[in-house]
Amino acid sequence: MIRRLLPIALLGLLLLSGCVPPPPRSSPTRTAPEMGCFAPKLEGADLEGHKYKLSDYRGKVVVIDFWATWCGPCRRMIPQEKELVARMQGRPFVFLSVSVDESREALAKFLDNDPHPWPDIHDQDRMLSLEWRVDVFPAFFFIDADGVIRLRVQGGETDFFEKRLEPLMHELEGRRPGE
Repeated sequence: MIRRLLPIALLGLLLLSGCVPPPPRSSPTRTAPEMGCFAPKLEGADLEGHKYKLSDYRGKVVVIDFWATWCGPCRRMIPQEKELVARMQGRPFVFLSVSVDESREALAKFLDNDPHPWPDIHDQDRMLSLEWRVDVFPAFFFIDADGVIRLRVQGGETDFFEKRLEPLMHELEGRRPGE
């Protein structure tokens, strides 16, 4: 009798073990230069040696612009970017540029003639643009206050700042302290 019940009992245990829900898992925390993922690390210095880290701006909406002085669409975006930065003054917003110019001198000359009122990291060896998978310029990343990439735009589209940035800003500014 025990010999007959043992296989049935083992089968029952086996079936029951498959019905037990797995223990709760923590939420995934994926880091990648893709929408919906946490932004990868971004650290670099400008031509004067000032260091910048994306993580220093947590709690603010950040727009990162990968660009180059030799890129016509990039240069055409600069007046709109300057207007945006001026309009966003006093709000929890940061604009960062990452220049992929190989020539330090070309970048310095360009910025002497057309200074940017925002940090401009020099990615001379293109390690940042490789890590962020940027191969078309300009490339913009909109990062929310929690460090999540909410939008990636490549190319010289001109009207996305207004349409895409304001909802992020309203979302952040509408939060209660501590949220």
